[in-house]
Amino acid sequence: MTRPAPAPTRPVPALSTWAGESCGSLARWATLALLAATTSCVDWIEAARVPLVPANSGFALADAVWFEDEHTLFVFWRFHADQGLGPTSRIELGVQTASGVQAPQPLASLTSVHRHDDVDCGARGRCGSFSLAMREEPLAVPIQLRWHEDGELVFAQDAALTIMRAGDPWRQRSAVVYGVFDEDNALVQWRLRHQFPNLGNHDVTDLGLRRAFRVTAPRIGDLADGAKAGFVDNPWGYALLTGCPAAFVAHDEPELASDERAVFSARALPDDLVTRQVLCADSVVTDADGEFAATALARRNPDVVPAFPFLRTPVTEARRITLDLLTCANVVSDAHLAMQQQRLLHDTDTVCVDDLDEPGRRAALVRRLNARIDEERRAGDDLVLSIVLNRDDADEAVAEALESALQDVLVEERTKTSPRAIGAVVYDSNSFDQRIPEVKPYLLWCPAALGIDDLAELVDPSVLNQLFHCAVSLDVAVPIDLPEPLDRLTIAQLPLLATRRQFLNYVARYGEGAVGETTGITVLAPRRSADARDVVVGDRFGFGDLLDPLSPFSSTDIATFFDDEYLTVLPDEALSVCAGDASGHVVAQADLAEEPLPLDALPARHADDPRPRYQLGLRWDGAFYLRFDYRAVLGTTTEVVGLTLPFSPSLPGNVSFREQLWTAATFDLRDELTKCRRFCDHPTFDSAGIYQVQALFAPTYQNDCYAPRFPTPDDGGFPDDP
Repeated sequence: MTRPAPAPTRPVPALSTWAGESCGSLARWATLALLAATTSCVDWIEAARVPLVPANSGFALADAVWFEDEHTLFVFWRFHADQGLGPTSRIELGVQTASGVQAPQPLASLTSVHRHDDVDCGARGRCGSFSLAMREEPLAVPIQLRWHEDGELVFAQDAALTIMRAGDPWRQRSAVVYGVFDEDNALVQWRLRHQFPNLGNHDVTDLGLRRAFRVTAPRIGDLADGAKAGFVDNPWGYALLTGCPAAFVAHDEPELASDERAVFSARALPDDLVTRQVLCADSVVTDADGEFAATALARRNPDVVPAFPFLRTPVTEARRITLDLLTCANVVSDAHLAMQQQRLLHDTDTVCVDDLDEPGRRAALVRRLNARIDEERRAGDDLVLSIVLNRDDADEAVAEALESALQDVLVEERTKTSPRAIGAVVYDSNSFDQRIPEVKPYLLWCPAALGIDDLAELVDPSVLNQLFHCAVSLDVAVPIDLPEPLDRLTIAQLPLLATRRQFLNYVARYGEGAVGETTGITVLAPRRSADARDVVVGDRFGFGDLLDPLSPFSSTDIATFFDDEYLTVLPDEALSVCAGDASGHVVAQADLAEEPLPLDALPARHADDPRPRYQLGLRWDGAFYLRFDYRAVLGTTTEVVGLTLPFSPSLPGNVSFREQLWTAATFDLRDELTKCRRFCDHPTFDSAGIYQVQALFAPTYQNDCYAPRFPTPDDGGFPDDP
């Protein structure tokens, strides 16, 4: 009894009957797995009539492309057989045209137009390519794999055929030739690039296709605008010109030839031609008709340099003027007042301000502050007012009067040349919602309004290191791993600038020994020269995404333009910003009538409306930088044993806000702000070394990092050119 075989793509001859074979010889025919079911030699003749059918075998790829202009048929294949292939298994090709049919023949009996290297696909596969000269258009291309050169078993099908009519050489020929420059824009690598439907340049290379090409008579010069417009439709520039212009300067380079995909020139272009845009050469490729000649072009890489290498900051340390203001008739807690004074390191006389909301008293405070500033500025340092305000929680009139007095002092002082008073920090008994927007950029008023009086509500251990108060983080890690049952301790830490109620509730639970102490305060501020300017920026100027929600100076930042930090740019130059740590702090301004822009907006602004220069400045999160050094103490309570104890020893730490902005003496912009001086409308290489022929420097890199990897003569003849 026989079983019918699955129908193959093409009829497969049945295996002939071997009459007279003995049972012992059956082992030689292991491929006939069906015989394992037979029970006697009597059944052999019948069983041997079963056709041998390939299992899990076939062409994963069988593509054919005929190029009318080249009269060449290319065929590419990948074949796989799970049961393996023998040493004489081979690919055979045929062709059908209107004139007739040529049956599939072994490749060895055919003549190839191009070189095709052998490709190793393993014992279970056959991969490769072939090219046939054909003047007549093919109608079908049969391709088959024969398991044995003397056998009849084949796996056959028609290749997927594509017809490429004659037309533009850069579109409708199987290869183009183009050039690229090295990093110095001095040596050229000439490349041949395959162009096949559904198959990439690397694909056909991997399938063994090799093409001979040569380049001769290079000349260098500049293309007219009309010729350059041709790159839009023909980005590789192949056959863009009918011949290299006679006005171009001849480059003394002997003929270059290769049957790989690339060859480097050996002679650098002369330095006196460094501004010339394009190297043009005559290129020759082969096809079934002989040779095809066309011009090939190599465009210089964009000439990119740092636009403004360094921006130096004039930040220096400022001195504090300390002042303690009390509503003397009602000091709620001496311990809290002492904590306020210790936190700001005050050791100064106190001033009673019970009636500060009266106009005369407020004016007197303004005069007192101005007198102190005038006295202290003689030392030559910029100044920050450091004020402790101890008042009854309900007495906001005193806070409002103090805010108004500080407005009168600070807004005028900020416009002065250094030395000057650049701002103030106020440590109030309670949170206060500032009323005067004009003074917010220069005034840090603490504590912030958290709406929490009992710090037990703030002690989720998962956010222990994210306790913010007045936008200042006590960044302290718990230094001890407690065993049970103490691992269920509730951990609390007094914020650096706590409200009176927070302080009193905390002390009642943990004791005054757990409040910590300030050990040092640093104030930094930018010195202002005679021609420096401050400009307030905010959401309406496009800085919304850049503003820190934890900024102690609310949502308004200040941009300072110092002396002569001007970036000069020609109209045809292009700018690029690679976002980094430094560039995020830099702003630019074309003129006084224009609002400052974030640096990453400058490339597009220059491209749309070029200006000869842009002033660069720094965007501050506030008027000054305040740093506390302190020793924090963590207090704990436990629900298990009901004890209270401080951690010991106390923990050193510091508090800062955007430290890099204020402490960096120099902002390195070499890799973050670059300028293309020449060839900005040319393609370039990306960081992976791929020539991105349609990604011109401008505008591709307006807000992208330009870190190209250029070819070198040591790369070999097969560049990464997908």
